[in-house]
Amino acid sequence: MSTVPNKFMTESEYLDFERSSEIRHEFYRGQVFAMAGATANHSWITDSLVFALRQRLSGEGCRPYSRDMRVYIEGSGLYTYPDVVIACPPQFKDDRTDTLVNPRVVIEVLSPSTEDYDRGKKFDLYRQSPSLDQYILVAQDAPRVISFVRQSDGVAWLMNPLDGLHAGLDFPSLEITIPLSEIFRGIDFTSN
Repeated sequence: MSTVPNKFMTESEYLDFERSSEIRHEFYRGQVFAMAGATANHSWITDSLVFALRQRLSGEGCRPYSRDMRVYIEGSGLYTYPDVVIACPPQFKDDRTDTLVNPRVVIEVLSPSTEDYDRGKKFDLYRQSPSLDQYILVAQDAPRVISFVRQSDGVAWLMNPLDGLHAGLDFPSLEITIPLSEIFRGIDFTSN
């Protein structure tokens, strides 16, 4: 992730800047970070997830959004663009309807440049959202997914690693399952 050089912004300045920008940026503690582009596998996996979720959540009051929907995590002050986010029902920061404030499920497709951040600090920041029930990390170099589900105490998270195309990714709070074979259909794991 690269930062916009020597420029600290207020939250309001960031939103004004971001709404007029042609590229996406994350915002955290006054710093603005440009978002990197995605590989073919990354894009395909993200699109497959959104498609599968839209089919399963049609008419349920929950909406999946792709990587262009900004999410605000109030407890941490993070503005970010998850690869996939689900809100039930969507609630927005303001009448612009471009910043979700109630993510229920966040999915990040791992990239070599962001994997450590997604597994560590970013998960720490996401966990500060009281609406978040599940955080999912999806590999793009193998049929591998790790799902973290918030437990009933609101503090503990249960980790469930999944490997292989035969496994199914459960979304307990949504009462749906998506087979990994559907998420990774058409992926060439040798191209990474």
